[in-house]
Amino acid sequence: MQYLLASLSPDAKRMPIAPQVDGEPRSVLVLEDDFVLTLLYRRLFQMCGCQVDLASSAEQAQECLTVKPYDLILLDAALPGGAAAQVAKFARQGVSAQAPKVPIVAISSGDGTDAVQSMLDAGADRFLPKPILAQQIRFMLAMYGLAGDDDSNE
Repeated sequence: MQYLLASLSPDAKRMPIAPQVDGEPRSVLVLEDDFVLTLLYRRLFQMCGCQVDLASSAEQAQECLTVKPYDLILLDAALPGGAAAQVAKFARQGVSAQAPKVPIVAISSGDGTDAVQSMLDAGADRFLPKPILAQQIRFMLAMYGLAGDDDSNE
């Protein structure tokens, strides 16, 4: 937790600003049921210039997905009843407002091999262990072409 808090300090390096699309910041949906981690992930993505929507249940996430498209979806793979896998399938089925290949990243605090495999089978592109550090978010955005190329602050 010490590393997570350090990445939020005013002394931390400013993270690259995510490029805007049609004047709008990149949009991220986070499905996480741990309130503290939800706030942390929102702040870390905001530090990268992203607009973040939060959901704590599959129903909330699916509602968000039908309303607007996202540039990245972050799902807690350990939600009860396979809820995150349901959301990943929903995003991939084309019933939602999502592009067919919107990046979906599954996260989990345990080794939960079954949960990870279930997420990959449901359409997730990648798995990351919790908690996610600021550097991992920066890398994830860059990997999917969502990070700015402003390196002047490093």
